[in-house]
Amino acid sequence: MRRLNIYNKINMQFVFVGVDKLKEIFFGPFCNNIRDMLIEKSMETIRNGNRALYILPSREAMFDVRDKFIKLNGGIVDTDILVFEDLSMLLCGDLIKDYTIISTYEIKEILRNILWKSHYNGYYRNVKDKAGFLKSVLSFIKTAKRNMLNPNDIKKIANGSKRNVLKEKLNNLAGIYIEYEEYKNKNGLIDVDDISVKAFQYANSSNYFSRIGIVVIDGFINLDGVNMQLLKKMALNSSYDIYVNIPFKNEYNEGFIKNGIVKDLLEIGFRLNETMEESTDDSNVKKASKYLYSGKEIIKSADGTIAILNSPSIEHEVRETARLIKKKIVFEKVKPESIAVFVKNIDEYREKIIDIFNEMNIPLRLNYSKKLISMPITNDVFNLIYYKLNHDFKSFNNIMKSRYLMPNEIISLYSKALKLSDASDGNYEEEILSALKDSESLKAEFEKLKKYIDILDVVREADRLLNQ
Repeated sequence: MRRLNIYNKINMQFVFVGVDKLKEIFFGPFCNNIRDMLIEKSMETIRNGNRALYILPSREAMFDVRDKFIKLNGGIVDTDILVFEDLSMLLCGDLIKDYTIISTYEIKEILRNILWKSHYNGYYRNVKDKAGFLKSVLSFIKTAKRNMLNPNDIKKIANGSKRNVLKEKLNNLAGIYIEYEEYKNKNGLIDVDDISVKAFQYANSSNYFSRIGIVVIDGFINLDGVNMQLLKKMALNSSYDIYVNIPFKNEYNEGFIKNGIVKDLLEIGFRLNETMEESTDDSNVKKASKYLYSGKEIIKSADGTIAILNSPSIEHEVRETARLIKKKIVFEKVKPESIAVFVKNIDEYREKIIDIFNEMNIPLRLNYSKKLISMPITNDVFNLIYYKLNHDFKSFNNIMKSRYLMPNEIISLYSKALKLSDASDGNYEEEILSALKDSESLKAEFEKLKKYIDILDVVREADRLLNQ
């Protein structure tokens, strides 16, 4: 089991002075009462006039902790129950108010535009227009940021490599990364990973921690670079206790966890507590927890209801699932309508499910819905967003020819004016309107077309003014 730990340690020196508050790691089995104990400690801190900060890895875990607070305390008072991303927003909210936060969808469009530029002729030129490569570039940049690596850091790693192919790949990716950052800076944009980095940078200047009496970090098996650096900075503060609960200990992951997050925390002054009782509960959840990260194909429970499949591909996963279902239908006489299959993203699985279930003669009732992006109006919204971000001719042209956005008369007029102009990327709106105005047969229609083009200009200008 490998652990990614490449966060940048350059210029990050931590000096531990005056640390007189508790910093403790609880590392034990999944079924224990540590969470309840930490919630009680949090409530005790609140009763003493301080606030509690409780950080969890997911929204689902947040709901569980909130319910426990409500049951034990009658409500949630002076307590922030958050994920790390929420904490980052709290720490640097005022510092990023002048930026526009962009979503993953918008990041993809910015990267797509960078890759589709005609002058891009790098190592990845033959795959630059592939959706899979775009996804990989997005993942690369996100991973780099989460590990606090900027483009220059990537270049240093590349130039230090003796493998020429790796060096070329990393330098190309660093170049795309640079263009992405330049585009964001030019347009006043910021992504969620930028916010996490800024939270680390400005944590000391925030007054958020002034009333915090206890910090609990509960349910993590690993922390990425930027969150670990933020935790290290928080650990320097001697005004509150910090507890880290890692309730996933078993024989398969103990070495990985101890050589990872536990080792990092011990280096900054935490103490390790492995002394805790495991619950006597004999549930399937407890049995499953003993096999987490084991790589075993099937976990046998008392009644056979738990099955964990380790599959290398979606096709293999669907085929193994279909095999188990077929076995239940044929040998156990289970009715097909009594079996449900849940997947995270049906679009990724739909085709394989249909093909394999039909191949194995398994009755299937599936929602044969169309992807939203395949609908014409969705493409028009996509073009509006892309035009707003990039002011490119292709998106403008698609908008002006859309029968959902433009009257037929305007579409026809625009098409005639387009044939008279040499419009392309650049100041194409003026070129089209000038061509229309210079035409004896069409100049009477000039104002009609200008009105619609002006509307698009107003949309772009309003967005620019809002982001100033």
